[in-house]
Amino acid sequence: MNEDNQSMMGEDDGSTMDDDSRSTVSEGRDTEALIKEEPFRRYVLYCLHLYTPPITLGDVAEQLTVWLENERAEEYRRRRLAVYNALYHDHLPRLCEAGLVRYIQREDLVEFGPVTDRYSDIIVDQLEAEFCELLRAERDAYDRPERADHSNRSPVGPP
Repeated sequence: MNEDNQSMMGEDDGSTMDDDSRSTVSEGRDTEALIKEEPFRRYVLYCLHLYTPPITLGDVAEQLTVWLENERAEEYRRRRLAVYNALYHDHLPRLCEAGLVRYIQREDLVEFGPVTDRYSDIIVDQLEAEFCELLRAERDAYDRPERADHSNRSPVGPP
């Protein structure tokens, strides 16, 4: 273990941490990275922050498709399905495992998980940093007449 890691773990100053504390510190860093490094996962948390949870996974996929893509109408539905599948098979399980979200499969609902409060400042800071970009994606999606058929559930776009 290098000196930087030792000082972060509290070992080079004579203090010690038990295995549970080390695990918690590591899990905290892993969870923070999970939020910051992957847009899909971060955007799921934004949806929960902007809407009143629980919300359906379909609505989350709809919103992420608007934020992530700016495609022609004929490509939009196919892309939305791909986003839904990526959320269901990859991103939601990781967010659930970290305790950031809870997915109720029988009802297809997503809501905040038991540890989300610990990371709410990070989520809000990230959302604020990306808000203008997300708002621009909303505007672009709603300004395109061929996209008029998509959900009006947007928290930041026109109804």
